[in-house]
Parts: sequence; structure tokens; C-alpha cells
Amino acid sequence: MRVTYTEWSPEEKEISRPQGNKEAVSFKVTIKKQIESSLEELIDHFNLLLHKFKKHAFNIRQQFSFSRELKRTLSSQECIVHVDFSENYVCKMSREIQAVHFSHQQATMHTDRISESKSKGPPAIWQHFEHVFDYIRANYPSVSVVHFFSDGPCMQYRQKGNLFLFSTELYRRGFKSGTWNFFEASHGKGAPDGVGGVLKRLADQLVCQGHDIPDPATLYRALLTTGTTVKLFYVEAERVEEAHSLMPENITSVPGTMRIHQVVTNEKGHLITRDVSCMCVTQKNVSCKCFNARQFIFPTLSRGCQIIEAEQPGPSNNPANVNPQLTISERPLREPHKGHQEIDWSQNDMIGSWCVVTYDKELYPGIILAKDEANVQVKCMHHAGQGKNRFYWPPLKDEIWYLLDDIVRLIPAPENVTLRHVEIQKDIWAELTK
Repeated sequence: MRVTYTEWSPEEKEISRPQGNKEAVSFKVTIKKQIESSLEELIDHFNLLLHKFKKHAFNIRQQFSFSRELKRTLSSQECIVHVDFSENYVCKMSREIQAVHFSHQQATMHTDRISESKSKGPPAIWQHFEHVFDYIRANYPSVSVVHFFSDGPCMQYRQKGNLFLFSTELYRRGFKSGTWNFFEASHGKGAPDGVGGVLKRLADQLVCQGHDIPDPATLYRALLTTGTTVKLFYVEAERVEEAHSLMPENITSVPGTMRIHQVVTNEKGHLITRDVSCMCVTQKNVSCKCFNARQFIFPTLSRGCQIIEAEQPGPSNNPANVNPQLTISERPLREPHKGHQEIDWSQNDMIGSWCVVTYDKELYPGIILAKDEANVQVKCMHHAGQGKNRFYWPPLKDEIWYLLDDIVRLIPAPENVTLRHVEIQKDIWAELTK
């Protein structure tokens, strides 16, 4: 039985460059497509999307519930830092000539921090935190545990550079431990967005009253004169550039970064990662093994990368201790596919890469079409024979969203063996099927 349905789908478009340049420019657009398939294929596709949606809905509720409970049970030794970048504020004059339109400077606004530096990577983020830590130390000296909340953009917060600095910079500033909690994708709006809106509105009011705001430094000074209750800080571009120069190179990726929603540190260079934030943390127990907890040690601080399971705390552990000693088990948390290789999903050049996915315990090569925080869309080939290293493109496109864990590894493009069939490189196939 054949059925027809519509679906929002990413598609690659090409536009021609001006005359004299033969190369075309390609870009991704999302369009509403009409798709024809068998009823069985539609049901399989729906079940996969339903599984993805159920996980998404659970993560939304869990992260917001954890945020509320943590605020309710916060002790005098803990504080919460909720952060988010606002869109850059375009500096402006009260009156200006037309030629100035393309000469406006922009100010980076990181909640209550203003900077002329346009950088929003991990070194800039932690340079912005310097003023916040100074304020916490001066006004709340008893605080030893910092809980961060943010959304999860892979170019800013949810990436190896930020996790590395999170596991090191807190201790440099005298804190004993911390957590970083990521809200679910598209559901990270909160107080920082309101703060950014308030500051921009105040700045626009000043411009309407005849004040000129030509640059970020003037914006900072002008906002101070408004009497706003928002505590403002200014971050010099030179400090951000210095932070970038001190950032280590070749930092090892934390496995499963794109699906992580909570990161805990209570020792320099050591992390415990979880798929979602655990309520045990609100009871001051950070070393539980709930929600797929795993420990990661940055190899820049040890002889090698270790990924081991956090042991369930025993009777001797004190749940009231805000910085409990971790006990570690050598047992693996889960059994990955034999040929599985860790993939750094924070890279921007993943689209168009070849990979191998596992579906119903079978392996299929395919091309990555799109990705989000927890899933990857792959256009897959079909088997020419059950269990054989022979594949072909099916008449109907097989484009499905897979969980990140279903991607076994990246591979080179398969090699042609006939006009229609291809095969994965023999050494890779042998490793995948041994």
C-alpha cells in the first residue's frame, strides 16, 4: 500500500556566483516536501520520530524540574549562575548621516557583561566570568559550589573547550566543585534573555533622548547612569585576546558531548557527565550513577583519557557533604559496537560526511545530511545481500534521524565494485564485523 505525506526536510541548494567565477555556492534550506512511501516505511519513520520526541519531551521536563528544585534547596555554600549571550547590540547615534549606516560598532552582551570583543568561544566566556567570580568572592565568601545553567550551543557552552575550562578555572578561583546544566534544545529561554532585553531597551531610550552611543565602552558608561539594578561589568577586548592565547591546543573531546545535559566536577580536570540533570545533586550527592553517569579525565592533566562508571555511593558516604569523594568502578557502563569510534559532533564540517549506522543490529553506510543536539539525519544505502559488504542506493530515499549512539563511526566514501554496487573499505569492514 502506497501513501503520500508531507514533511519538513533540509535540502541543499546551489546558487551561481557572479560571472568569471565558475564555482557555485551551496547552502542548506528547510522546505516542506511531499513524500511517497509504503505504509510500512511510514510507520517505521513515525516510530523513530516518536521515540525522538519522547526523549525530547522528557529532557525538557527533567531540566526545568531540576532547575526549580535546585533553587528551592540551595544552601549558603552554593550559588547559581544562569548565562546566555544576547544578540549583539548595534551602537548608534541620536542623529547620523546616511554613510554611517554601515559603520556601526557592535557590543557583545553576555547577560550583564559588555565587551567590544566579538568572540563568544570558551576563552571569552571564562574571561567574562572573572568579574562574576570577583563579585561572588567579595559578597558571598561562603560559596564553594557553583551551579551553571545555560542553553547548549556547540560553539559556545556545550563543547570540549568550555568543559575543559569548567574543570580547571573553578579551582583556580578557589571553588571546590561545580555543575553545568544544559537546558533542552529550543527550551533554554530564561532570566538572561530578559536582562539582555532590558539593557538594550534602556540603551535605545538614551539614544531617543539625544545621547550618542558610538561604541561598547560608551554603552557601558551610559547604562550605569540609568540607575539600573542590573550589576554591570565591562570586559576589555585585550583580556579576551590574552585568554585565547593561553587556551591549550588539541583538547580531547568528551565522549557523547552532544547528548550531555549535566556535567559535574569536584576535582581538577575530572568530570562526571550525565544525559540529564539528576535530582541527587539537589541533595548534595554528586557522585551517583543515575542517568548514564560516566567519569572523564582530561588527558592534558593525566597520562590518558579515561571513561569509567561512577560507583553508587555506599553507606559510608555522607549525602550532606557538598564535595563528596568519588568512588570509581572499572566496569564499562555500556557495551558499544565492536567497531565503534568516538566522534566529535561539535565540528562544523560533519554535513556530507560518510558514516556507518547500526539499525536492527545491521550495519549500513550513509551520508550525514543534518544534525542537532542528540540526533543525526543520515541518507542510508541498502544491503545487496544480508551481512555482505555490498550496498546500493534504494529507489526511494532512505533518510532517517538516528540517535548519536547509533552512529558507529565515520568512514571514507565506499568504493565502486560494480556499476550499481559499492563496498566499505575491506579493512574497515573487517574491523566492524569481527
